[in-house]
Amino acid sequence: MPVINLTESTYRKLQALAEPFVDTEESVILAALEALSVQKGTPNGNKEVLGSKNQIMVFTENNNVSLTHTRLRSASVNGKPIYQPKWNTLMQNILAIGHQRLGSFDALSKVTSARLRQGFYEDEGFKYIPNVNISVQGVSANTAWNISLELAKHLRIPIKASFEWHNNPKAANPGRTGELRYEPH
Repeated sequence: MPVINLTESTYRKLQALAEPFVDTEESVILAALEALSVQKGTPNGNKEVLGSKNQIMVFTENNNVSLTHTRLRSASVNGKPIYQPKWNTLMQNILAIGHQRLGSFDALSKVTSARLRQGFYEDEGFKYIPNVNISVQGVSANTAWNISLELAKHLRIPIKASFEWHNNPKAANPGRTGELRYEPH
């Protein structure tokens, strides 16, 4: 296995991107590489040429875009990329940040429409978020984005999700790429 030597300042920057008790050095580097590939338009990214069928469709906030039959390609919350993102992991990340910033389960419960349980619970589609000791019920892509967006607005933190619609006739824009963004003012 290759060994990479980093300066102390580079390692500190890597640590600043990490989610405590979740990320490893490799997961942070992979997330950064995925975000960079989307930004630069490499084979894993999808910076398309204007006017082409594959042009990125950018939506600020929601604009009532249907996320049914989509796959999340990259996402970030408060500028930090999410490793191997899925719609529900995006929601889980922002819920964890919300819990940390608001200071309690009760405070978080008051500002989100997510179905939450305090502590470990993994029945009925719930997923445990260990770093904040809460469990959240899994939801559809549309609901995960809406919950994430409402909490981002409440916390006043930026959120971004780049995604693609599957080549499915039931998808809103089969084969197209989109990006949802929220930047607090």
